[in-house]
Amino acid sequence: MADDYRRQGFELERRIFELDIKCSSLRAEKQDDDYLQNASAILDKLKSFYRQGGESSNLSKLLQDYTQVILDITFYEENKLVDQEFPEDCSPFKIQQLLQDLTEPEVLAARLAPAQEVQSVLGLELLECLYWRRGALLYMYCHTLHQRKQWIKKNKETFLKCIQEGVRYLMRMLQVRNSVKLNDGVVLHDTATANILSEGRNLTASLESLLSLETRVLANKYGY
Repeated sequence: MADDYRRQGFELERRIFELDIKCSSLRAEKQDDDYLQNASAILDKLKSFYRQGGESSNLSKLLQDYTQVILDITFYEENKLVDQEFPEDCSPFKIQQLLQDLTEPEVLAARLAPAQEVQSVLGLELLECLYWRRGALLYMYCHTLHQRKQWIKKNKETFLKCIQEGVRYLMRMLQVRNSVKLNDGVVLHDTATANILSEGRNLTASLESLLSLETRVLANKYGY
């Protein structure tokens, strides 16, 4: 058991110090950003913990703090993309990077605490937030792309994939507290499919917007 804690501590420690470097770099751009300040404060607490020995059986609390740092840093990065109206040259790469960052806490929790449910390790609110943030990011991106008609004509498959992934993340957010089931093989081609999956559930405005956008795109407007 002690060896497990040391292994877990080493991996988390490495990730935490990597995030600290990234956070410091971003704070050089905007020192007074509230989210980066909060991330920096949590990172200072976590670094102090590891410098004092870093042995604790409370893996869940460490992962929750780590997740909050991820949420704060990525929120700042997302806002930059939105303010810049998702530049065509760098947005696809940056969005994939953000999606990967927002997926990492869930993956890490599953790997470091395999005997527990991820939602028990991270908590319901943080897990919901991770799904919400990925879905909302893709919603904002698709909303911007929808204004670029020529780009869509050349990149229909990419556009549709982003819409479908956004819907899937928002549906998974709803799964955290209810019984809606959505496996990885489901492809949401229209609102009817999503309505069957979500019947009786309180969908968010962003989910409805994504579904509406998907329906318009698939109504033969762009050749589908």
